[in-house]
Amino acid sequence: MSPGSRTLVGLRGPSGIWLHSPKLAGHLRAANQYLRFETALDRRLTELAILVTARELDNQFEWTAHEPAALAEGLDAKIIEIVKRRKPIARLGKQLGRKEARHHRVRARAVP
Repeated sequence: MSPGSRTLVGLRGPSGIWLHSPKLAGHLRAANQYLRFETALDRRLTELAILVTARELDNQFEWTAHEPAALAEGLDAKIIEIVKRRKPIARLGKQLGRKEARHHRVRARAVP
C-alpha cells in the first residue's frame, strides 16, 4: 500500500485541523507517513512508541487508533496490556519513554 492511499482516521483526530491549511497539511501528512511507514524501525516498535506516548498523555483518540494497528503489526497483546495498565516493566531496565512522555521533555545526555 502506498502512503498516498492511506486514509485519515477522521476529522476529530490530529488530521482534522489540517483541513484549515491544505498546504501545511501536505507537509505534515508526508512527515507523518514517513515516520510511521518508511523508516528503518520495525513497525511494531513504531506502534509501541505511539502507544506509550498516547497512554502517558492520556490521549484516548490516538490509543484507540493505534491499538488495533499495533496488534495488526504483530506487537504482543501482553506488551500492549502492560502499557495500557501502566504496569511495571522493571525487567526491561527502561521505562519505554514513559517519563519523557509524561513530562513532555527528553533529558539531554552527554555523548562520549
